[in-house]
Amino acid sequence: MGASFLLQEDWDVLKWLAASLEPFWAQTLHLQGNARYGHHGAIWEALPTMEYLLEHLEELRAKTPESEPRLWESVNNAWKKMKKYYALTDKSHQIYAAATLLNPTERMSFFRLKWVDELESWQQVMEDTCREVWQLDYSQFARKEEQQKKLSDYEEWRRRARKKLTGGDEFTQYIMGIDGEGTATELTDNFNPIAWWSTATYPSMRQWAFDTLSCPATSCECERAFSSTKKLITPERNKLQDDTIEALECLKAWFDRGLIEREENVQ
Repeated sequence: MGASFLLQEDWDVLKWLAASLEPFWAQTLHLQGNARYGHHGAIWEALPTMEYLLEHLEELRAKTPESEPRLWESVNNAWKKMKKYYALTDKSHQIYAAATLLNPTERMSFFRLKWVDELESWQQVMEDTCREVWQLDYSQFARKEEQQKKLSDYEEWRRRARKKLTGGDEFTQYIMGIDGEGTATELTDNFNPIAWWSTATYPSMRQWAFDTLSCPATSCECERAFSSTKKLITPERNKLQDDTIEALECLKAWFDRGLIEREENVQ
């Protein structure tokens, strides 16, 4: 048998593959976290990530010569698969698009920037779907807060200003922004969308944002919980009840996140 070794053209293909797959690797790491600060693992990042990867594959399709049929076919198949899964999100605007819409650094500006040409008609479809969810499940929270809390003069002034500018309800006021053009809040390195919503003057939208933005982008954290439970239920602990297992896993998760502290010298 002759010596096995890679030729220069083989190394060139491997380098091309590494460079082509690097965005997928980076985004996998980005989304596998627990979104402790409202990002790096939050559901609102799913749609922008798919947009980013789809654009990456479209650029590869344009750059990869058809004279390299194996490489071109690989890119084309990956692009088709990404298009398929991206199209599936159109059936779930109430979660994927809504989550991005409810990130104040995105709002409608994201969709106006990305959903253009043949996708432009989907902007209104998405907005109508999200508005319906808000009206059915969350609009009543605004009325409850108005009954329970008297707005300060400043808060009432801001509320009237937004309504006058947008000419709409709380949903419209939020998605259109303070300038009435859908401009997003400025993104900074330490911006936390959940913290932003905790002080936002949109009571019904706030509850919707909390419910939506708390969803993980991937199942990584759930899988880690299953793995942790598997280590908990040893042969010596095989008679633990469900409520005990649930309590122990919750305590472990809270302790790992720094939400609770262990008390020393407790008898």
